[in-house]
Amino acid sequence: MITRFYVTGTAAYGPLEKDSDIDIMIMQDEVADMKAWLDALQIPWEVHKACEGYENGTFYADFNGIKINFIVCDENMFQQWKYATEKMRELPVLHSRERRIQVFEMFHRSAPK
Repeated sequence: MITRFYVTGTAAYGPLEKDSDIDIMIMQDEVADMKAWLDALQIPWEVHKACEGYENGTFYADFNGIKINFIVCDENMFQQWKYATEKMRELPVLHSRERRIQVFEMFHRSAPK
């Protein structure tokens, strides 16, 4: 059973655009269950070839043209990203991608350890 995941990125805090993907943080120990669930639903997925910055890896699925990125994380990374995502949701929508990245990284660095 998959219990430790959450949506981050523009799907969580905007702005959502027609070509936006969905970013999902998932705990390392739940990856096999998520992949099995995707297989059961016949949703194709594959491992990203380049995972720079994500030592635990990433994989993505394509669900009827909607790209879903799964970012695999350990407990520390999970909590830091969750904190930054929640802080981003408290702000007015930032329309500049560069500004969103800058502010997200600021929150990520300031997350409680």
